[in-house]
Amino acid sequence: MTEVFISYSRKDIEPVRRMHAALAARERQTWVDWEGIPPTAEWMQEIRAAIDAAQAFAFVLSPDSLASRVCREELDHAVAQGKRLIPVVCRDVVAADVPEALARLNWVYCRDQDDFETAMTLLVQAVDTDLAHVQTHTQLLLRAVDWESRGQDTSLTLRGAALSAAERWLAEGAAQTPHPTALQTRYILQSRRTADRRRLSLLGAAGAALVVVAVLGVATFIERRNAAQQQSLAIAGRLAADADLVREQSAQGVPGASLERSLLLAAESARQLDAQGASALQTDRALRRALALQPPQGPVRQGFMEQQGERALSMRGDGSVQLASGSLKLEHWNAAGELAHPTVELAVPRIGALAFTPGGRFVVTRPSDGERGRIDVRDALTLAPHATVLHPAGDASVVAVDAQARVLVAAYSRYDAKTNQSTPDRTQVVDLADPGQPVVAQLPHADDLAISPDGRWLAMLVAGQVHLWALERQPTLSLRPVPLEPAQREVWQIQFSADGSHLVANLSVGGLEMWPVGETRSVLVGEPPFSAMAVGPQARLAVGRAADNRLQVRDLARDRELAQVEYRDHDVLTFSPDGQTLAITGSNADGPVVRLWRLDQGGSDLLDAGAVPQRKTLAFSADESQLQAVSGAALRTWPLSRSAPTAGPASRPLPGPDGLAAHSADGRVLAVLSGQRVHLVDAATGATLRDVGFEGQPSALALGPDGQALAVALQGGGLWWWGDAQQAAPVRLSTPGEVPRGFLAVGARGASLLAGVPGPISRAGQTWRVLRWHPPAAAPVADFALDKDRSGLFISPCGFSPDAQRVASQHRSGGIAVRDTSSGQVLLQVDHTGGAPACAFSHDNRQLAVGTGGTVRVWTLETGAETGRLEGLDALSGLVFSPGNRYLATTEAEGRTRVWLLRMTDLVARACERVTVNLGPAAWSGYLGERPYRPTCPGATEPAQAGR
Repeated sequence: MTEVFISYSRKDIEPVRRMHAALAARERQTWVDWEGIPPTAEWMQEIRAAIDAAQAFAFVLSPDSLASRVCREELDHAVAQGKRLIPVVCRDVVAADVPEALARLNWVYCRDQDDFETAMTLLVQAVDTDLAHVQTHTQLLLRAVDWESRGQDTSLTLRGAALSAAERWLAEGAAQTPHPTALQTRYILQSRRTADRRRLSLLGAAGAALVVVAVLGVATFIERRNAAQQQSLAIAGRLAADADLVREQSAQGVPGASLERSLLLAAESARQLDAQGASALQTDRALRRALALQPPQGPVRQGFMEQQGERALSMRGDGSVQLASGSLKLEHWNAAGELAHPTVELAVPRIGALAFTPGGRFVVTRPSDGERGRIDVRDALTLAPHATVLHPAGDASVVAVDAQARVLVAAYSRYDAKTNQSTPDRTQVVDLADPGQPVVAQLPHADDLAISPDGRWLAMLVAGQVHLWALERQPTLSLRPVPLEPAQREVWQIQFSADGSHLVANLSVGGLEMWPVGETRSVLVGEPPFSAMAVGPQARLAVGRAADNRLQVRDLARDRELAQVEYRDHDVLTFSPDGQTLAITGSNADGPVVRLWRLDQGGSDLLDAGAVPQRKTLAFSADESQLQAVSGAALRTWPLSRSAPTAGPASRPLPGPDGLAAHSADGRVLAVLSGQRVHLVDAATGATLRDVGFEGQPSALALGPDGQALAVALQGGGLWWWGDAQQAAPVRLSTPGEVPRGFLAVGARGASLLAGVPGPISRAGQTWRVLRWHPPAAAPVADFALDKDRSGLFISPCGFSPDAQRVASQHRSGGIAVRDTSSGQVLLQVDHTGGAPACAFSHDNRQLAVGTGGTVRVWTLETGAETGRLEGLDALSGLVFSPGNRYLATTEAEGRTRVWLLRMTDLVARACERVTVNLGPAAWSGYLGERPYRPTCPGATEPAQAGR
């Protein structure tokens, strides 16, 4: 069976030859027509047959291939046969000329200026994704084409196990790509009818009429039920694809596209699947990707503000929010969204500029006409005057004040009424801490200004360049210039991060240049065209304009998008002091509002525990209400309920672990090593259950799933085993080498013991042996080696099941195999690319999670289907399922620990918490046809109620 059919123009033959050679080197078989003969009916029949037999159809995009009639015929046939399409760009094309079937897909760029090896890796990944589904699609297509070409010969229909497998594939395939074709569907349904008739023909004559009627009735019922199921699955697949499309359109600023709509479509796809008891990777990814970009909202503050005109926002450390707007009206809400102080309003001249000082203690205003050189600093709660600075001959164009209102810096311009022009004037630094408000420095005119919240640093933008001064009091205020390196790029705006730790400049070409305060060398972050409107503490997060009516929140440390939120041109925004909340002005059906977006739990994370220092073990509590970790010499626990406080984990001291610890799979019992003793502790109460001693230096530790059985591996080789709490003396077992940490497992009630033992290292990798015992018998009941895979490299284990019944092993040529530990027999193999994965089995052995780099893939072992995928992780190192398989915990770079939701119903609930308006009947009919309308999220309003 060919893996890739390559369709191309003969003018692109050289890059295609290179692609063919690269795929062959990666052991991927291709079908390429090298002859270039004129098309004939016989030749086109051969081409169509080759497309039918291929698992994927790669279309090499170039102006010539788009103009080629033959290439278009090949593409049309591939689309008709439901083939997986992979667009590969070898020369730039006009997007409008690309057929819709290719335009909506992710393109693999393989132009001269692109990295060829990266392109080939992406191409192979696209070919290998959902490989089992694609292979079955191709096999069934070939059989269906043969069946139809021979006049629908009933001898060619499916029967027995092959028919049952095809029906399962048809039910699951509606939610996967490529989708089942009409021909495949007819072929499978006709195979069922033929099989049913075949069974009927074997019935005896007695009661034949009654039996026939009953069987036909049942068959009709089953067929109708299957048809309804397949229709639901097909609708779910389309909804997931639409959710992805709307999400992409939202990022591009397409009118009418929004993340809320994407979330609703993905949630409805999940509901359609759930009604059929099914799941699909496409829906899981669509839902997670939309969730990852739509942060949850906090309580909405409904207050007064003018639709137009100046406004300013501030968030205090206690979670309260302040809004100043209009002529000068100030409102203050507490963290619960209730008014914390009476609204204060002043009648002042029309305001041209309005801003809070960092921390929100003061508000600064400048008139828009009249005394344009006047700057007022007022108390933010009472609006009582604090200071007024006048410049009778100039207009204040830019103003900056520190958090304590001790320093004011303003850049002025002089207006000439005769020429009707303004001329840049000097920038003045005023010491507000001195009652005389002396001007302590006259500096060049600044296009932008920023003072650090602590009042220690002044940054100015002069002619596109950033200048920095240290503000010092000895005891009077003075300025000391601070050089900045390297040579700066042209800048159009400057600011300090919310905590004043970084000076941030928006570059004219896009992206950011940052200086940690006190340092002279800068770093570049953020790809063009991103520019920051606000920067959070420690410059970890930044928010900037992304697209039409969208704001983008970026993680600057990892330089990736975290979220998108709604935005209008006249809205203002600010970070909370801890950087976990973004406040932004907006509006709803009742008028102007202030919305709070929580950024601390991005995506589908239930918990982000941050760095867990000296982590030795990770587990969930038995009731799945807590995450537990042995960190240093303590057991730390984090609540998983979102109503629980987020002040930090609880901590309980442990009896001095030396570096090894283990949890039971049910999370009830914890084992910690101290010298040559093992302490077994009740994880819920901290009470010691028992202590046992042993001889030797430990290398690995494992507890049985229920916390009864215990095993300790020793440096240099050998094991100690305790079957349960009543066993006083351990059993000593021999091993052919030392068992490393993480490669020891104990079955329930000590029924079995499993260990992986590494052997010699060679160019082909490291050899491994897997041994299984049934203690107290000293001889292993199974001892098998993990041999080489087809690439000639040794296979290595990557995870044991909690009951010691299964081992997952990595094949370097691609794939994870699940083996029975009694025989070494491969039970299942799933496709997976990437080296050194982390593997984890669910506690019931029904799911397998495999993580590499930044992605975790979850398979259902019964069917071998991938049902979930977590993306956006950072250097993954470990995985743990919760006892009920509701959650998955991941450990990443620098000890970061997160908890993810696994159940689709939980993800739908999370989506419904983040949307405000349902699809409504009109949009519903556009996506779901004549199916009766019902709200996807019952708690959300209907479009008519929202005034839409």
